[in-house]
Amino acid sequence: ILRRRFIFWTDTPSNHRSPLILASVRWIVRRLVFSEALLLLSTGRPGAGALVSMGCDKHKVVVFPFYVPINEQGGCASTGEVTQEIRFFSAGRLDCELKGFDIGIRAFALALATHPRLQMTYRIAGTGKHMRYLVSLADSLGVSSRVKLLGWLDYENMQRELRACSAFVHPALVDPFPVVVLEAMAVGKPVLGSDKAGSVLDRVSHGESGFINKAGSVDELASHMVTIAQDAKRAEVLGLGALRIAEQWPAMRGVNVIKSTIEQLAAPSVVI
Repeated sequence: ILRRRFIFWTDTPSNHRSPLILASVRWIVRRLVFSEALLLLSTGRPGAGALVSMGCDKHKVVVFPFYVPINEQGGCASTGEVTQEIRFFSAGRLDCELKGFDIGIRAFALALATHPRLQMTYRIAGTGKHMRYLVSLADSLGVSSRVKLLGWLDYENMQRELRACSAFVHPALVDPFPVVVLEAMAVGKPVLGSDKAGSVLDRVSHGESGFINKAGSVDELASHMVTIAQDAKRAEVLGLGALRIAEQWPAMRGVNVIKSTIEQLAAPSVVI
């Protein structure tokens, strides 16, 4: 309205169905933003692709994901804890309709049922409306002694759990660009994530830094858990692969993107 030049930053945009009036308003606003914004920054390649699919000029779109601290020592980060068990770890809002932690628990139970001698545990951090349901689910599947819901954790304790786990599990059914996946990779942990998590698709290379499963597939996730549990050397190699990818995305990379976009915004004329 003020005819000022601006840059727009968004998470992976939603294209869900809305009532006709609301959908029309959204379409008008979207057209205005797409046409008037100097650049549109979006979290990761999935977000950028979504913008283009909605009609945004691809030359205006810049990949600008979230950034997390990277292990500065190089190599796999120390776990900070000595343990002989294979420990899987998840974190997030306990909303099974989005995060799919029930899928994680079912996959863990299946992995144990098919390989009962494996010394595995599954720890989940977070709070939310489905906490009691997840506790009940673990009990009904006979894995309550191996599954622990940790509740909300502060940053220090989150880092401790990440460093102590054998692999990070993110079985989301819908998750635009979960930062915790980046945090796990930054401390050298393989990621077992679904194909509906933006940062999993953006950063995890299947078989090189973790495994990607079809969202909702209990069997596939269970198979990936067994692979980690049975082959410690493979898990270590996957963790190193995750760290190498994380090291390609230091915070300074994001700083440089911001500097570049500000320079374009300040320029008297811009050629895209």
